[in-house]
Amino acid sequence: MNEMTTDKIMTDARFVMELESSDKGKFRLTTNQILLFGDRESATVYSSLDLKDITCIQIFRRSRTRRSAIWGLIGLFSAIGLWQTIPSSTSGLIAGMAVAAISLILIADYWVRPTGVRLDFQSTHGKSVGGNVTVKTENAVEFVRIVEDTKRKLLPSRLDTPYRNYPSG
Repeated sequence: MNEMTTDKIMTDARFVMELESSDKGKFRLTTNQILLFGDRESATVYSSLDLKDITCIQIFRRSRTRRSAIWGLIGLFSAIGLWQTIPSSTSGLIAGMAVAAISLILIADYWVRPTGVRLDFQSTHGKSVGGNVTVKTENAVEFVRIVEDTKRKLLPSRLDTPYRNYPSG
């Protein structure tokens, strides 16, 4: 997404801070809202949330999933079992090698998958804006602190409360 498109979206807000997302996108904090710009291939292309509507901010650690490592180890033992139980040595060896190769890919997926942080902003209307961030946890916490400080600086709006015209006398 080019800068001209993002500037047209934010006509009445000033830029405060930006945080890179893991899918080549970015969180952009303005004086009025949080914007999430994703890449063409990401699930979220664009999402926004007004600062005054934010009720909850959560930072999650995104750890490696152990499922792929567990299935990889089970596959390695299965490959040994296939190799030993199939009577023909050539077909048993080929089947065992195929299962072992898939198991090694699963184990490698566990070690290659990066750890990171997931940042979620939730609103009063149930909307959630979030994404994975590959920066250090301290940078994500700093971004959240600046979001909360910017939200605190917003002027309260009287338009959000209903106006009742009571009859006099």
